[in-house]
Amino acid sequence: MALKPLTLKSLRSTGAGLGLAVAFAALAAVQAQAQSLKDFQDWTVGCDNLRRCAAIGLEKKPESVGAYLRVTRSGSANASPQVEIAVYAEKRTDEARLKLAFDDPALPTLADIPVGQEGGLDYVKAPLSDAAYSFIGSLRRAATLSVTLVQGGKAAKPAVISLSGATAALLFMDEQQKRVGSVTALVAQGDKPASSLPAPQAAPVIHAAKPPSTKPPETMPEAVRQAAAKADCDEPATADPIMGKLDERTTLWGVLCSRGAYNYTYAFYLHRTGARTAAPVAFEMPAFLGERERTTS
Repeated sequence: MALKPLTLKSLRSTGAGLGLAVAFAALAAVQAQAQSLKDFQDWTVGCDNLRRCAAIGLEKKPESVGAYLRVTRSGSANASPQVEIAVYAEKRTDEARLKLAFDDPALPTLADIPVGQEGGLDYVKAPLSDAAYSFIGSLRRAATLSVTLVQGGKAAKPAVISLSGATAALLFMDEQQKRVGSVTALVAQGDKPASSLPAPQAAPVIHAAKPPSTKPPETMPEAVRQAAAKADCDEPATADPIMGKLDERTTLWGVLCSRGAYNYTYAFYLHRTGARTAAPVAFEMPAFLGERERTTS
């Protein structure tokens, strides 16, 4: 039976969960931006402003062996999706293979998939690029994917990756890459040829600023200490400051506010040589897709 193309609007109308995750940065029309992440149940997807996207499905908690399924694709019209399966392996051999099975027995089982040599952090990885479209089609029909690592004739405990949210995540990828209604779409397929897709924008060229020739002052200016005294900080203003010259007369100062076992927080100020005051600095911070946040010092 052919799968019916979907749109994000139709998924919303059926009550599919479309919660936002922590974002790395908002997308912008012309500026280079990091990925913005979005959660769809047990899947997370992110796309950058060059329309390169990645969707990742994880195991359901608390049963966690250590596995994930990742679908990536660049924004170019004829780019093929890349599918990768990764699973934890305490030890690995050259004969390592993966077996993939959906919870629906009517769907095909993929066995004896060789893993690559790149797996880091004790993970083994297997690409499924040649069968990406058919495999993604199966994802839409199933609820879970079982991943079994087989080595030397012995099978490890299967890892079960949840497919809840996979369709919505891949549909979101289609929309971000302008593929909805085209033959290249992963979910929202249509008749439009690949040639109808707009080309991604060119990557911005970032020119590094020339570093100033002077060094930051060795002691914190009184103006910075006075400004820091008004901040809600638990540490002395002069404790482990951060400083960096922005130009010949301007220094960025980071005043330690609090410290924990692993995390430090700072209040930042700009000070110009000889000035009696220091100005608090607000930085653009990662926010939800299409939004921006700013820090307050």
